[in-house]
Amino acid sequence: MLVHTPPGAKARVVVLLYLSLMAAWALPAAAAVSKVEQQRSDFQEAYQAGLDGDSAKFNALSRKLTDYVLHPYLAYAGLKVRLDQADASEVSAFMKRYADTPLDWRMRDAWLRELARRGDWKTFLAFYRPTSDTSLRCDHLLARLETGDTDGLGQAALDLWLVGHSQPDACDPLFEWLYHSGKVTEQVRFERTARALEAGNGGLAGWLARKLSDEHRRWYQRWRAMIASPETTLEKALDWDDGPVARRIVLDGLRRVAHADDGGAAWRHWQSLDDKFGFSSEERNRIIRELALDAATDYHDDALQRLSAIPPEAVDGSVRAWGVRVSLQRRDWPRVLAAIEALPGAQQAEDRWRYWKGRALEAAGEIERARLIYDELSAEPDYYGFLAADRVGRPYALSDATPPPDAGAIAELARRPAMARAVELYHVGFLLSARREWNLALTGADRETLRQAAWLAAQQGWYDRAVAATADGGDEASYRLRFPLAHEQLIRRQARGGNLQPAWLFGLVRAESGFVSDAVSPAGARGLMQLMPGTARRLSGDLGLVWRGSAGLSAPEVNMVLGTAYLEQMMARYGDNMVLATAAYNAGPRVVDRWIQENSARFPAIWAETIPFFETRDYIQRVLAYTVVYEWRMGGKLTRLSALMPEKAPALAASGGGCPLSASACMR
Repeated sequence: MLVHTPPGAKARVVVLLYLSLMAAWALPAAAAVSKVEQQRSDFQEAYQAGLDGDSAKFNALSRKLTDYVLHPYLAYAGLKVRLDQADASEVSAFMKRYADTPLDWRMRDAWLRELARRGDWKTFLAFYRPTSDTSLRCDHLLARLETGDTDGLGQAALDLWLVGHSQPDACDPLFEWLYHSGKVTEQVRFERTARALEAGNGGLAGWLARKLSDEHRRWYQRWRAMIASPETTLEKALDWDDGPVARRIVLDGLRRVAHADDGGAAWRHWQSLDDKFGFSSEERNRIIRELALDAATDYHDDALQRLSAIPPEAVDGSVRAWGVRVSLQRRDWPRVLAAIEALPGAQQAEDRWRYWKGRALEAAGEIERARLIYDELSAEPDYYGFLAADRVGRPYALSDATPPPDAGAIAELARRPAMARAVELYHVGFLLSARREWNLALTGADRETLRQAAWLAAQQGWYDRAVAATADGGDEASYRLRFPLAHEQLIRRQARGGNLQPAWLFGLVRAESGFVSDAVSPAGARGLMQLMPGTARRLSGDLGLVWRGSAGLSAPEVNMVLGTAYLEQMMARYGDNMVLATAAYNAGPRVVDRWIQENSARFPAIWAETIPFFETRDYIQRVLAYTVVYEWRMGGKLTRLSALMPEKAPALAASGGGCPLSASACMR
């Protein structure tokens, strides 16, 4: 967590937040402690004793908890801590007893690692089950090798070795055998070197290149040169002999130039190299498509010509969509309309393109056709539905249809062993284990069961599972459960302190993490507001807080303090423009600054639609739509979506002036 060191007014606000949180958590000294609360406390104490190696305390507390629903987790902890002394019969008995829990496979994995450490390969094979864990897959192949089962072993080992990144240390003995077996041929070694280069893993590529032949080392050096200086090396490639490796390096270089290109350099290089090398039709189609899409996402002047030059067999939905976006970015409404009407039926029927078709028709003066589209879209309670409703001055189609709770069904569901464990694990703070048990409890659940599971989660304050169950059940109009007012006091307090809209904070948290407080993204972002540790560390310094590590970002109060501070900075940077601040929260301010330079943000809806990154386009639309929903959920005055993304010029007017569809449209 973060600890205060007072550097000024901002820090004093943070101090008050922490003091108020501590006061909210403190229990009155005289308060009676229920049996389940005592069991939860004893469980946490016992588990910690196990981690600390205090076996006497662990065993004493564990005996007190034999009737507690989470006792299996203490049994697991007790066995795991002494697994190096256990035998197969004891582990088998544990796995049999808890076969209907996630502890079965967790113990199996831990036991397999212990058996691999011991080198007990026969027992390892008896316990092994197929897994995605690379270390255990390597151990499994090594176990087969050690027990003489070598049929197909070489290819299986090569499949694990032939990747563009380093594998776990557990794979080293297997790979050592692979080298000595003669199966890592010169060609295979170069292929892994190439994959490492393509993956940006220069260290691994350099290590592999040490044992390449002179011929392959020469190509390796050319590839490294292509990575370091692609334009210069593409010029030199005109003197290379044609061949599969040369073509592969050239294509890689063309992609690198295209991604960094601010003009037509990649395309010019391609035109000079196309005749030099014998690219296959598939290679030609792929690179022409990639260069055209890069030109489109960078909004080059000749982007539409490049897109139209893509061979028909390489044209897909993404290519067609960028044909629309390039025209939209230029606000060339006749081309927008033509491009949308050229889309295949299913793609043209998407809400996105229906809305922009309406805008194009509106710009062309075809008001009634535009109105029909807007009227239909406005029945949808989502981003494009809200935008369409604003064009015609309609109310938003927000009406709660949350199915009522069924007390009997909820009680029956709560009695399921896996669900009972899930709820208790949530309350003792074992959130990952809780979600595993939750998923087990709801395996194959029908829609009605999922509805009641959502209510059960909401009643327990486990809001992220309420959101998940509602989504799994397909109850789109269950707004009370889909959009819970989780952490409401904290969010409102942070919004007030940062002069931010509470509904916006709710919408952003809902989009970022779905209220999963311990969420960790593939990139390493953490917590409710998905903060990167580096950013959080800097923010903690700005606020006068001592950084205690990324694990503290799972605490909602810490995450919200830092996340809202970052949002404040983005709002200040972009003049209180919520669209740009939202984009910067997702993609980073430097990227957003570049997008603004390349594509004017004067028309926010168009700007948001034409952002090059799909992730950020989708993110902005979700956050803004969720903001509208949360304003409605909170019962305040509803802010129209168009007011959250105001244009700095009136909407397109019909011929003769005025506003085409509603008086309020002039203000958008």
